[in-house]
Amino acid sequence: MNLLTASWLPFRYRGGRIEYRPPSALADRDVLDLALPRADFQGAAWQFLIALLQTSMTPEDTDAWLDHYQTPPSVTELDELLAPLPPLSSWMATARASCRIWIRLTMSRKRRLPVC
Repeated sequence: MNLLTASWLPFRYRGGRIEYRPPSALADRDVLDLALPRADFQGAAWQFLIALLQTSMTPEDTDAWLDHYQTPPSVTELDELLAPLPPLSSWMATARASCRIWIRLTMSRKRRLPVC
């Protein structure tokens, strides 16, 4: 599943309906908020969306930032901005592989894993 294009985020619309859509739905003017079941999930989803926007819409200067602020992208424009990014499913596979390597290295040195 590609987290950039799959309809996996619950969005709350005017009138109260909740619909699962891809991250680009954030640009829909009828979207009021995310609709996740817990506050920590809600916060994490907002952080994820902010990171996506920072990655795909990094302004070159203050004027470009103001342009984006005054005229936000449409859903279609946001889809186009996210299209060049690699699928997030491949990022997650890389992260899992990196984590496995770190665990193997840690275990081979007979150290305890840190407690989170």
